[in-house]
Amino acid sequence: MQQVFYLFRKAHFQLKETAMLNAIVVGAGFAGSTHWIPAITKSNQWELIGVVESNVRRLAEVSHSLPKGCWTAESVRAIPDAAPKDAVAWVVTPDHLPVVKDLAAAGFTRMVIEKPLVAREREVGDFLTFAGVHDLKVYALDHYLQKALPVFLVLNRISEHDPHVDLVSFRGEHSLREIIGALGEIEGASLVNVEAGELGIPYLDQHPDYERDLETGGAIRDLGPHAFAPLIAAGLLHTGAPIHDVSLARLVRDWRTFVPVRKRDELEMWVTVLFEHVGRSVNVSFGKVPMKGGERSLTVRGKNGFCFLALPRNRDAVLMTNDGRTTRLALAVSTNDAAVAEVGWYFEGRLPASFDGYLHAACRAIELGHLIREAYFKESLR
Repeated sequence: MQQVFYLFRKAHFQLKETAMLNAIVVGAGFAGSTHWIPAITKSNQWELIGVVESNVRRLAEVSHSLPKGCWTAESVRAIPDAAPKDAVAWVVTPDHLPVVKDLAAAGFTRMVIEKPLVAREREVGDFLTFAGVHDLKVYALDHYLQKALPVFLVLNRISEHDPHVDLVSFRGEHSLREIIGALGEIEGASLVNVEAGELGIPYLDQHPDYERDLETGGAIRDLGPHAFAPLIAAGLLHTGAPIHDVSLARLVRDWRTFVPVRKRDELEMWVTVLFEHVGRSVNVSFGKVPMKGGERSLTVRGKNGFCFLALPRNRDAVLMTNDGRTTRLALAVSTNDAAVAEVGWYFEGRLPASFDGYLHAACRAIELGHLIREAYFKESLR
């Protein structure tokens, strides 16, 4: 029965939508050109009507792959006056807040903003104030949120009638109703994101600011949202959670090993944090490491069983309940396609009223990074 249910929902999910959403992609760099322009172009929900990119060479490279009639511009201020102001702007630029302000000045109020929502912790308040004043509707984009959808299901963050169910396939010994909220009371969680090999993405030799820019660099600002936003959205963590232990380490000059961070002007490449959330432990570790291989996973243990999710793309989650039954869960589509579908449902108003486009989780994840760094220096300077 489970497989029949999955096939029905998958077929329903792939039906062509009658009303198309207009999309404008702002930023045609690596993420824009390899992830979002192709995913939006092939989607039945979206029509890509424009691309904005200040790098003329890069804009020329992507122009040949754009749909017929899609215009291009070198800045937000050069967007054609005829462009519909209800179009959704996908902001995929390195520094988002200035672009968001330019888009709002041009009359656009619906935006998708790639992680991190803002580049600097101090900008969170400015962003929220600006969004409120200009009545912006924002979706915070982070692949790790789509990867965590199977876990949201077993934690009862997604109901049986929520369109998100269309994005998760399952096969095994549990029915859909048994999967939703299967873990019961949560006893603990652990998330690991070890970017290894060539020291992760972005690679350090290609992105020196990662180790040098005190405002935008460091593992907490790069990988922290990947770790904290899914945990916050899943109800497993919040900014008021006590921090029982935190350690920060930086790579030595030749990238061969780590040493503890000693001063505020040293940027961390490896982070471990032990939180307490409603009396339960939440362990988080992430960073870029000088070795081969890597590990990206989320494990949640509950009173009724546990769920293990491998976070690399196209990997399954495994649910095992105390009675010995197991079920494998996975995204029914690619991570990009899942995000594009979810964004469409959000702006169409098809998702539960409580769904805020992950804006709360994205903002709190950035703030949590600041709190972690402050807690570390408070303890290390004693």
